[in-house]
Amino acid sequence: FIFYFKNDCVIRILLLFFATEGDGMVKLFLKNFILFFITTFVVVTALTFFYSFIFHGSGAVNWKVSFQLGLILSLVFSLIRLKR
Repeated sequence: FIFYFKNDCVIRILLLFFATEGDGMVKLFLKNFILFFITTFVVVTALTFFYSFIFHGSGAVNWKVSFQLGLILSLVFSLIRLKR
């Protein structure tokens, strides 16, 4: 398959997945991604709840921020750990 992308970063990520020895790298990435996502999601959910409770008096959770930070940070941390 020949991929054409304007962004070199996308090509590097694709090569990282496809130019590996078997499925070890993909499984490691997915395991780290799930681990970091769950951890980040729980921590950010708790932080937004306590922030809302302490400063605004209502115990509301900002689910959008929790989900977004969970996805972004788990992707970044998983790629960093995969590169080691």
